[in-house]
Amino acid sequence: MEEYIKHAQEDILTRIAQATEAVRAGKDELARTALNLKKQAEASLKDYQNQLKEQTQALQDLQENLRILTDKLSKAKAERDNLIMCQRRAATMKKANEVISGITGNDPLSNIDRFKDKVERTEAEAKATSVMVTQPSEDPFVELEHAKAEQDIEMELAELKKERDRGSLSDI
Repeated sequence: MEEYIKHAQEDILTRIAQATEAVRAGKDELARTALNLKKQAEASLKDYQNQLKEQTQALQDLQENLRILTDKLSKAKAERDNLIMCQRRAATMKKANEVISGITGNDPLSNIDRFKDKVERTEAEAKATSVMVTQPSEDPFVELEHAKAEQDIEMELAELKKERDRGSLSDI
């Protein structure tokens, strides 16, 4: 993206030189064309700069989300290990109690623990998918900006002619 920005800046300078040379040669239409191309290069430069800014922000957001997910994953692994130890301890206690009492059956608390684990996993997945990328909306004033750009070109051409007539048009 930085190469595109550099190329657009060079293109702007080239178009200014071309417009100046065309005015010196008395070729107004050629000067208009060069100024129009300069305006296009300026618009491209602005777009490239905005894209670079957006890409930089998106990269920072992704890095932050990766850090958050890594932290959550570490916590989830620690909790999983803790739950495994608790489950093993509970199973051992259950077997010991069954042997002592001679009663076997289902432990309703283990169903609640499994349900709790499932809910927590679902919540973690929901948080992990919260990164959303938005696209910029289309500008309703594009035609007005185009008219202003045309007006700017005509004003810049008139200024170049005035400088030519005064003899102060310098080589670029």
